[in-house]
Amino acid sequence: MSVVENVMTGQHSRTGAGFMTSLLRMPSASREQKVAFDKTMALLDFVSLSENAFDQAVNLAYGKKRLLEIARALASEPKLLLLDEPAAGMNENRDRETERTSRGYPLQKEYPHLLVEHDMKLVMGVATGSVC
Repeated sequence: MSVVENVMTGQHSRTGAGFMTSLLRMPSASREQKVAFDKTMALLDFVSLSENAFDQAVNLAYGKKRLLEIARALASEPKLLLLDEPAAGMNENRDRETERTSRGYPLQKEYPHLLVEHDMKLVMGVATGSVC
């Protein structure tokens, strides 16, 4: 699947169009699809993956795959976002990108997140911008 399709999959539980409505391409399903696509592109822009939107997800570098996972999780609008070592195996540039993502979006959407991470620099960066 492409990067866009991956993130849109995360929104599946939030959509209301049924199988037949989507299959017949009814106007309501088309509107819903457009809203989902716009939200997906906003999330990809937020995690700095918009330039890779139509690439195959399997071809992304490891760090970008981790950011894609975060975008897909955010697309489902969770009540609690659990991030288990989101920066594991990433270089320092991707650590900063993960920190920005972990700190910014969940707080903007006003839902709590739980971060499990061994990289204390990343943890402190995230904690600085949130209520602990």
